[in-house]
Amino acid sequence: MSFEKHMKVSGRLLAQVTAKDWRWQPVEGDGSPTWELVQDGMPRSEVYALGEVLSPQARVIAAFTPAALLELSAVEGHRLDAAERLEQASMVLRRHRDGLADKTSQHYFYKPEPDSPLRQQWYDFVRYKTDWQPTLVRSDSAVWRTAPFEFRRETPKAWAQYLDGVEIPTARFAWGKTAAYLGWLNLPKEQGGAGVPKDQVDTLAWFAVREHVEAYVRWMVKRSGNRFNGTTFEFFSLAMSLLRLDTGYLQQQSKFLSTLPQEYTRRDWAEMCRDTFTLLNSLRTRHRKSRKQTRDPKEPLRHILALENPMDMVADMVQRMRADRPLGGAPWREAVWARDLALIKVLVSNPLRLRNIATLTWRADNTGQLYQRPDGSWWIRIDKEFFKNVRGAAGESEYDMPVQEMAWVDLERYLRVFRPRLLVNDSEFVFVASRHGPQRRDRPTPWTELSSRIVQLTRTYLWRCPGVGTHAFRHLVATSIIKASKLTDFKTAALVLNDRLSTVEKNYLHLRSSDGANRMNELLGPTLRRM
Repeated sequence: MSFEKHMKVSGRLLAQVTAKDWRWQPVEGDGSPTWELVQDGMPRSEVYALGEVLSPQARVIAAFTPAALLELSAVEGHRLDAAERLEQASMVLRRHRDGLADKTSQHYFYKPEPDSPLRQQWYDFVRYKTDWQPTLVRSDSAVWRTAPFEFRRETPKAWAQYLDGVEIPTARFAWGKTAAYLGWLNLPKEQGGAGVPKDQVDTLAWFAVREHVEAYVRWMVKRSGNRFNGTTFEFFSLAMSLLRLDTGYLQQQSKFLSTLPQEYTRRDWAEMCRDTFTLLNSLRTRHRKSRKQTRDPKEPLRHILALENPMDMVADMVQRMRADRPLGGAPWREAVWARDLALIKVLVSNPLRLRNIATLTWRADNTGQLYQRPDGSWWIRIDKEFFKNVRGAAGESEYDMPVQEMAWVDLERYLRVFRPRLLVNDSEFVFVASRHGPQRRDRPTPWTELSSRIVQLTRTYLWRCPGVGTHAFRHLVATSIIKASKLTDFKTAALVLNDRLSTVEKNYLHLRSSDGANRMNELLGPTLRRM
């Protein structure tokens, strides 16, 4: 069926199933022509677009109203009910939510009172992990880095990840594992917990009580469908670091024994730490090969990552965003549109982690992390200590990478024209939140909700996507590069991600899982076809 016939048939059928008038409108963009079905009188922000590739020469965006839940698929004249397509698109998200329903309904994480002795114990532990010269013995690999820049402001709820007003990102995750274990101790026995009274829970010494640690591990494994997942192994690592001989934080301080209930105080502290450490080390070694990933971050994108070129769907997403430019209304709405378009393009060009994107700086004098060279090209330069993996690939060289040319025009237009409309203070951050109204911040802070905005954009514009955050673009870019190279160029993907080759090969080697079957078909194809 020709492209012109597709346009006529799809427009007519869409009018029939929605009882509304539609017309085809060309969409501005480079490369092959792009078209959009537009309903007269309906704001574009209420039209959800799904794309179908009809031919190498053209792309059609079939639009439908969320209220009608009807979509036209123009592939060879076949019409597919949009409810079915939405069912497919949201199936993964619902499955994940259903799997977590029982877990999230049970709020058991422990929350110590402001004057709790546990808080002081935690502060002392964090100081030991971050101090350049701790009084206790500490291994070189056990140091926690302080955040090189402010990303989130300190709040009463986030007390555990700050020390003297400085953020320690690793403390946030370590406290999550600690609060989960102590919360389980306080959980009533009829709910699967240990039933320890709240006034006895306020101490890190519980990590040395073997019977409770073993019971907690059993409970975690059972909740995960009898699987040893990443959360379980992360608990192993934290507890073992506290109990390890000679360098364990708790193992070096027998005074913690007195913070436990009286029934435990007659025990030998060193023996308690040794026995619990031995248990955890044995469990970790025995079940390492059976470790299961219960939450796959690539799952919401699996249908896109399975395509020959996943980046095609991102290109379609950008075209839909471009077509959805607000016309009229408050000036900040158009500024948000320009910011979002530049943000997606930068994420595709330089798929950095959330903190690096949110804290990316630009200055008019060209001294920021984002800067423009004399030839008009845009580059991103970030010191190695600003990266999460500074002890890995990021620590081996400085990050000074070009922004792909496809992003230059939109990026510069956003910086020069639209970004000033969003500013409420003299911020140096490239991507700023959409603040409007009389409220003004006392000082600029990073846009911490940036990833949430990406979720909204991908849910709205990316093909059959329930919504994914910034990290998903690392998977999209890496998979597209590897597939475009016929599954041979993992090095380029590693350079673009600013990661080690071994890490990329480990995470994306599954793309080559069909190599054996493909080679078998080449060698034995004629014989196999006779069967």
